[in-house]
Amino acid sequence: MIYYECIAGSRAYGLELEGSDTDVCRVADSWSTTGHDGEKHIIQVPREEFIDRAALRRETPFYIQWWFPYEINTPGALSEYLTENRESVVRALKKRVWELHSMAARGLSAHPEHYYPRFPKRLAYSTHYYDMLAKYAHGEPFADAIRASGDMRDALLAMRRNELPLEEALALNEDARKRAESCAGWYDEAVDTEVLNEMQKHLKELLGLR
Repeated sequence: MIYYECIAGSRAYGLELEGSDTDVCRVADSWSTTGHDGEKHIIQVPREEFIDRAALRRETPFYIQWWFPYEINTPGALSEYLTENRESVVRALKKRVWELHSMAARGLSAHPEHYYPRFPKRLAYSTHYYDMLAKYAHGEPFADAIRASGDMRDALLAMRRNELPLEEALALNEDARKRAESCAGWYDEAVDTEVLNEMQKHLKELLGLR
């Protein structure tokens, strides 16, 4: 049984290219080997694993996309709960949001002279994570901050296509890093365990785990 299905990946960031895979994320009764179904990249996890991912307990920023996907394919109580409560949950976990995205951004921007010519997506995602952290700290809803927009989106897409010279790409990344790091103090707040515990309780109920 599929309890929840959404489209995530680069589309959740607004940074998909022509020909990009469609990342389909599912909550079901069992694991499914991550693989491809045509142009779809299927990522299926069991209910208990999803609750851990929803609490951002894994060492990757990608799972926040399950809260803020490009599209939700499964209408119903669970999808409604995730949509209605995602901003309050992310706010309660904002220190974790900072840890995951800043750590990933630093790693993805390492050795750009080596990686950018062959894997420009790394520097584009690094820049996007920094920009996202800065926008969220300055008052944008996370649902807006997670999706690149305007001139920044144009620049990031050019970066992904390797159309932006390395010097310009590095300058954009450095500016985004400085803006994000100037907001680090705003993120330095303990996790709101009351919100987190309530979220886990509701997810267990909606997923039939208690």
